[in-house]
Amino acid sequence: MFLGLPASQRRVTELRPENCGIVPLMIAPSSTSRLRMVTGTSAIVAGLAWVAKDIGSRVSPDTDYFNCNSSYDYLLNGIDTVAFLVLGLALFGLHKIFRSAMGETRAVIGLVAAAGFGVAGLANLSEHCAGLDALGLAYVIGLLLGMLLLVAFGVFLRLVGLPSWCTWFLVLGTVLGVLFSNQGGLIAFGVSWFALGLVLIRESSSRPQPFVT
Repeated sequence: MFLGLPASQRRVTELRPENCGIVPLMIAPSSTSRLRMVTGTSAIVAGLAWVAKDIGSRVSPDTDYFNCNSSYDYLLNGIDTVAFLVLGLALFGLHKIFRSAMGETRAVIGLVAAAGFGVAGLANLSEHCAGLDALGLAYVIGLLLGMLLLVAFGVFLRLVGLPSWCTWFLVLGTVLGVLFSNQGGLIAFGVSWFALGLVLIRESSSRPQPFVT
């Protein structure tokens, strides 16, 4: 069908996406660029939620938000749930983006950590606002599993080309969140995720990305 065209025109026409049956990489829904953007946005939302959760528990006129007997309690428990679940979503995105560069065995740590945070978030809400006290143990296990595995996952993120300061900040923020959760450690934890999110969004628009499979 191209025999009547000059060679230069034949080449351009043949390589058009509509002729090859492919979608351009820059608009592909599964491209790493778009996934970095979504993951970065999730990390920012999660970081803000963890900061809001910590500050909100300090300034709320209802000092005990564990029994859901006021609007403040419901608000704080809602923020708490968002903090856990969106953090799990961000971790899932990081696993998807970096599993090849990091290696499947190391990357699966992020996936298990994401599951831990997801379980912790749902169990905490159910325990506080639905009276399912038996889920308190699930919350503790999920939280500890998520935090401990996140430290290891943060160390492994140094292998994938992210800025060193960003990955170490994530590790430090996680450690502070575990050890000093009542002394502002969770604020450091949230800020570290906010910073990681900004880095991912910046990189999503500054470098060409291949498909993610």
